[in-house]
Amino acid sequence: MRFRSFLGWTVFFAIIVVIAQSLSPARAIYYLFQGKQRFRAQNYQAALDSYKKSVETNPGFARGYVELGGTYSILHKYPEAEDAYKHAIAIQDDSCARCGLGMLYRSTNRTTEAEAELRKSIELNSKDSCPYYQLGRLYYDTKQYAKAFDVFEQRNKLTHDAVTYHFLANCNYRLGKVQESLPFYEQAASLSPDYEDVFIDQARAYNDLGRVAEAAKALERAIELNPENVQAHADLAVIRLLQDDRKGALREYQWVLNKDPKVAAELKNGLEDLEREANTLRRKKAIKSD
Repeated sequence: MRFRSFLGWTVFFAIIVVIAQSLSPARAIYYLFQGKQRFRAQNYQAALDSYKKSVETNPGFARGYVELGGTYSILHKYPEAEDAYKHAIAIQDDSCARCGLGMLYRSTNRTTEAEAELRKSIELNSKDSCPYYQLGRLYYDTKQYAKAFDVFEQRNKLTHDAVTYHFLANCNYRLGKVQESLPFYEQAASLSPDYEDVFIDQARAYNDLGRVAEAAKALERAIELNPENVQAHADLAVIRLLQDDRKGALREYQWVLNKDPKVAAELKNGLEDLEREANTLRRKKAIKSD
């Protein structure tokens, strides 16, 4: 009887273990979605707790470690984030984990490692636009504009969005291809009419090409979208002076002075230099006419 009783309990506990193991993946997914909800609510510490429970429940759950790494990164806990991403890769080497690790390296200025991880991410899944964006940003931020253009051009084949066109435009501008940058600015503005930074950069290109009226119009649009944009007001002050509208330039300068005295000081020096150049040109024209 005792043997049968012992055997019965052994079978019972074995069944319990099997049931617990079968429930682990479901519980892990539950904690994962709980973490995502908390993350979207910007409750990052609570999200971290959920993701930890997800991987504790199912240590083989790679996606849980990916989300854990992303949350650690948001909280600037970079060594913990790196460990989480590497743990995910050890379980399943996928594009998302590599991209996350590349993003982490990019944010901590580990450029060579970031480039390698992001390229590996693209190799694993060439249809995911995320690593293209991160790699493009890495090249752009390190002033490798030709490489950045190529990567953003590849990304543009996957997703036609304003941000990609904006970077394509800025890359061309930085490479001295000012005229070629304009169609990309126009496309970005068409896709996202409320994208104020596009209009500021577009105005810079128009100004370089001597299309001052169009530059003014672009800056006016940027200010319409965000009346508190100091850069737009400062740039418009310069444009107004180029248009020989001294009152308009002074009005913009005074606005900038009230908002940001440091920028106003730089703007004042620029306006004075521009005014001297204009006076020199006027004198040369006067001499020629005499």
